[in-house]
Order: sequence, then C-alpha cells, then structure tokens
Amino acid sequence: MTMASSEIDHDDDSIMQVVLFSYEFTYSPFSGNGLLTRSLVKSLLRLEMCRVMVVCCRPHDDHATDSSNKHLAPPEITTEQASRLSVHAATLKPESGWRRLDRDSAWQEFIISNYSPSQQMDIFRALHLRDHSPKGSRRVVCAIDWTGFHAWDSVLSMQNNLTQTVPLVYLNFRVYSSGVSNPAEHEWYNHMEGRALRYATRILALSDVDRISLQSILSASNDVHNENNGILTNNLNSIPPSIELLLPPLRADIDELARSDTNFDPYLPIEAANIIQRHGSLKERCFVTCVVRLSPEKDALRFAHFVEAASHTLAKHGYIPLLAGAAADKEYATLVKNKLLSSECASKGGVVIVESFLSEVELAAIFKRTAINFHPCAYDAFGMTIVEAAAFGVPSAVASGGRVGASKLLDANASFPIPMPPIPHNAGHDLSNSLLPESVAKLEEVLRDYMQLETVGVCAQQKAFAWGEAAYGSTLYKHLSWSIDQKSMLLPN
Repeated sequence: MTMASSEIDHDDDSIMQVVLFSYEFTYSPFSGNGLLTRSLVKSLLRLEMCRVMVVCCRPHDDHATDSSNKHLAPPEITTEQASRLSVHAATLKPESGWRRLDRDSAWQEFIISNYSPSQQMDIFRALHLRDHSPKGSRRVVCAIDWTGFHAWDSVLSMQNNLTQTVPLVYLNFRVYSSGVSNPAEHEWYNHMEGRALRYATRILALSDVDRISLQSILSASNDVHNENNGILTNNLNSIPPSIELLLPPLRADIDELARSDTNFDPYLPIEAANIIQRHGSLKERCFVTCVVRLSPEKDALRFAHFVEAASHTLAKHGYIPLLAGAAADKEYATLVKNKLLSSECASKGGVVIVESFLSEVELAAIFKRTAINFHPCAYDAFGMTIVEAAAFGVPSAVASGGRVGASKLLDANASFPIPMPPIPHNAGHDLSNSLLPESVAKLEEVLRDYMQLETVGVCAQQKAFAWGEAAYGSTLYKHLSWSIDQKSMLLPN
C-alpha cells in the first residue's frame, strides 16, 4: 500500500479524487467504524475512476503492534488499485490511548498541524482546485463522524477558500448523543455533530432512526450562525443538505469466507477450541454468540442477563455462551465478564470469553459454530456483526423497533426482533429490566426449534449476500458525483 503521496493529475477530469478523514482506519482497527471505512475505501478503489487519500490516526507504539494493523495491499486489492490509494496517519501521544471513538478519544489530536510538512503538502495538493476550471472540479471530501469533520475543519482553518469549492459528504456512522442520558454530554455531542451537518453538501446515515435524529440536530444547528471554533460562521450551501440512507455492505473478505467449504475449526480462538475439545460431543452449531465492543453503549450486560436467565435451557440443549469483544471500558468489561462467569452456565457447560479483536478467519470459525447471534444493543447505528453472522447462515436476536440499522436489511423474516430497553449506565448488577421474561422465553423456544433457526438463517444469508462492496461502491460514487455537481452549481460563473 502506498503510505506516502500518490501522484495527482490535476488535468484529468475523468478521475475523482476522494479525500477521506477518518479517525480509525487500518492502523490497529478496533471497531466496526474502522472495518466499515476499510470496506468503503475498497469499494471505491474497485472503480477505476477513483483515487482515494485517507487521512487518519494511528496509536502510539505503546498501545498497538504492527501485527494488529490491517492495511489494504495486494493480493487483497490489485497493484493497480493500490497505486490509487494513499494514506496519511498522525501518531497519537503515548498518553492518549486507543480503542475509543467518543469524546474520551484523542479527537483533539486529529488536526492537520499534527501531520508532517510533507504530509500536509500532499493533503493540500489533493484538495487544491483550479477555480472555475471543470478539469479541476472532481474533488470531494468525505468526513466520517464528528471526529472526521473536526480534522477537516482544521484544514479549512489554514485554507478557508476550500469551503467554497470542495464539497463535503458527511458519513455518519453513529449519532453519539443517542442513548446519552447526561444533558450536558448530550448537548456537547449535538453541537459537534451539528457543525458537521450544517456544512455538508450531502449527509449519509446508516439507519432510518439516525436519519431522523440527524435531521433534528441539523434543524437546531441551523439556528446558530456564529462559531467560536474553526472558521465556519454560516452554511455556505444555498440548498439545505439532504440526508440519505446508505447501508454498509457485507465485507468482501467475509463474503468469500462465508461461501467457502473450508473447515474453520483450526482457526477457532483457543478459548473456544478448548471448550469444544473438553466436551467432545457438542453439536456443530453449539455457540450462542455475542460479538460487541465491551463498552456501556453496546449493552453487553444484556447478554450476561440472558445467559443467566436462560442457563437451564442452554445447558439442557448443549449450547455454550460465547462473548467476543475487546475491552474499551475496563471497568465495564470486568463487570460483564464477572456476570457471565457467575452464571449457572459457567458451572455446568462453561462459557467462552474472547477478549481480543477477532480476525476475519477467527470470526468465520466462530460463526460456523454459532446457532444464534445475540446483539444486545438497544440502539446501534448499524451492527455489522449482525450481517456478518447472517452470511454464515446465523440469525440474530436484535432490538425491535428499528433502532438497530441492520434490521433495515434483515427484517423479521431474517432475524428475531425482541424488546431491548436501554440499560441505565448506573444499573450495575441489577439487570432485571434489561430483558422481559417473555423475550427470554421466546429465545429459549427458538433455541429448541432447530428447523426455525435454519429457516431464518437461510433467509438472513440470502439478504446479506445481496448487498456487497461492489453495489455499495457504485451507490456511494453516485452520492459523491451528485455532491460535486451540486457544489459546482453554486460557484460563480
């Protein structure tokens, strides 16, 4: 992969130059954001008319190793595609940590001044436009979440003319104020989000729920005409930005693994392999799986409550609970793990806890052995593991009411929707209200009905395979082209 500058031809109006600002990319990715950004870039590189420059962060060596990187390079992409990709990363301070995307992340370090002079030159060169020249007009900026916009705003503070000439497509991967109960924190996120929304040419959301939330934030933000931060003072778009829905694709590498006849058991994480070996006679699909980052907004405690409530059924029918997720909040992660380890299941058949970030082949090995995927979030912008599980014929238990984006793709015929009320962050060990007794009973009934699991799993698999990176990239390209055309219409003749 080209990690420095790529040659940019300012006289070639057939090539679209995309400059993408994303806090997380291929340096030690830790969340669905990084994986989705990776798929986004791959999908654009499939199109011969696209060059992509990614501006991102990387953790200090104290917090990651090179082995945890997931860079895009041949043979995963072609040599020709790699020649159209450049990546510029700013290394965070040792004390900044990693594995967070909220206001406790190192978002304040994601600014243009933290890049080397040569990196800054490459970034500015990619963004440079010849005013009023159609041959210089195929440039577009993509910012992922408010952290990405913060980085873009730092560029504008040095070259504010770009506000008038370069369109911004704002990709919202999560509405951060959703589920935040603290009023001051809720207002802070809406302020950061609103600044990005107000200056976007087009806004892309992952779910209908997010689209409604973003429209509300945008409407409130449009009443604000002066900013203390950055150089932005008013919306330069004469037409309000539209908020469109763009569902994430099934990752190409997961798609390929799911269609393979390979025996993935040798790739099981050691914790899962050991328990299968210990039991010896477990059914092929023996795991009831939950794959989420261990932080409060992911509601992993709900999975622990389900395991505790359904322990008798799980043990009787030979199911082993499996939790896989890296700890983003150590205190919360400890609470979740202790709750699982104190369940009846742990003393009978055992539980599996995998604390590392799973590779694609490890994820494939787990899902090949999974009967049902339990996605515990009351709200999730999308929930990529729901679709990835579906690719392996695994249906998911998801929150009903459309507050999980993946349910737009995987409806009630391809999943098991149940009520999942928000869990107060101060709930501690009291999880009595996290799942209704009838919801537990419904899932217990499902786990006893192998035919229903298979039928819903097949439907989920078909829907997952139908929306891949190629279709996603073509649709995204249309949004980018529209934004470029829209911005050019606003330029003076």
